[in-house]
Amino acid sequence: INAEYMGFLLRMSKTTGSDNQAMERAKQTAKILSNNGLKSKEANLVDKRVEFFRGDDMVSQLTLCIPEIGKLFGENYTKGDQKAAIDLGQRLLKEGQLIKLERGKEIKKFKWPKKLIYANNKNFDDKGFYCWGFPRSAKSHVFLLVVVVTLILGVLLFPVWPLKVKIAVWYVSVFMLLAIIGLILIRYLVYIVFWIFSCEFWIFPNLFDDDKGIVESFIPAASFSLRSGDTFALIFARLVCLCLIVYVSYSIVKEPRMIASFSDASFKGVNDILNWGQLKLEGNTTSQSPQTKSLKDIENELNNDPISGKSEPNAPEAETEDDDKVQKI
Repeated sequence: INAEYMGFLLRMSKTTGSDNQAMERAKQTAKILSNNGLKSKEANLVDKRVEFFRGDDMVSQLTLCIPEIGKLFGENYTKGDQKAAIDLGQRLLKEGQLIKLERGKEIKKFKWPKKLIYANNKNFDDKGFYCWGFPRSAKSHVFLLVVVVTLILGVLLFPVWPLKVKIAVWYVSVFMLLAIIGLILIRYLVYIVFWIFSCEFWIFPNLFDDDKGIVESFIPAASFSLRSGDTFALIFARLVCLCLIVYVSYSIVKEPRMIASFSDASFKGVNDILNWGQLKLEGNTTSQSPQTKSLKDIENELNNDPISGKSEPNAPEAETEDDDKVQKI
C-alpha cells in the first residue's frame, strides 16, 4: 500500500502534456457528476483525508451523463448506456485520474466507511469506492480553515462581546434547545400513536442517521410503512399504550385546567431560565429571590422565637429574677 501511494505521488509530480489533458478531462467529469448529484463523503486513506464516493452511485450518474461526458473524450455515447459508462470509468482508472478503494478494518460496517485502503482489484465496477486521482483545489480548504479559526477566536473572545450580543446568543441557544427537545418529543409521540395501529410513521426519519449530512438528515420530511408479523408481547404493549393514551385524554377532558396550569408552569420555567442566564451575563450573581433567606436570618429567627416569648438578649434578666425568688425562699 505504501509503495502504491508513493507511486501515485511520483506520477502526480511528473505530469506530461497528455497527463495534463487527462487531468483536465477528469476535472470536468468530476464537475459534471457533482452538479448532477453525485454524493461524496470524507474518510481516512493511509495518512490523509480524501473525498470519496460509492461505485454504484458513480455508475448510475455516469450512465445518465454519459453523452455530455463522452464529448470530453471525443466519443459519442447515448444516454443510459451502462456498458459505455463502465468503459469510461475503466479508462479513468487506467489514466490514474480515478483510484479504486475498499473498506479498511472497522468493527462496524457503515454504508459510508470511515477508513479506506487501496483496492487490489483495479477493474471498474459498482462494488467498491472511488476517489479522484488529481489534487483538489486548495481554495476551499483555505476558506474552511479561515472560517474555523475565526469561529474559534470568536468563541474565545466571548467574554468581551457586547452585553446585548451575549444576551441574544443566550436567548437563541435556549430556544434552539427547546425546539430540538420539542421536535424529539413530537416525533416519538406521533410514532407511538401510529405504532399502536401496526404502522410506522416517522417525522424526519433520518434525523439521527450518522451517515447523513445536516441537510440530508431532514430529507424526507416523513416516512410511512405498515408492520407485520408482530408477536403477542408487542400486541399487548400496544393495548397498554392505548389504555394510557385514553386515560390521559380523559383526564385532560375532565380537568381542562391541567393544560393551562402545565402551560403556565412551562412558561414560568423558561422565563426563569432566561432571567437566570441574563443575570449571569450581566454579572449580577448576588441577587437573591425574595423568598430566599440567608443563614443569618434563620439564626436570628431561632434566637427570637415569638411562640415561646423568649429571646436571647433577655436571658440574663430571667436568670436574675429566678435568683431573687430563691433568696426570698
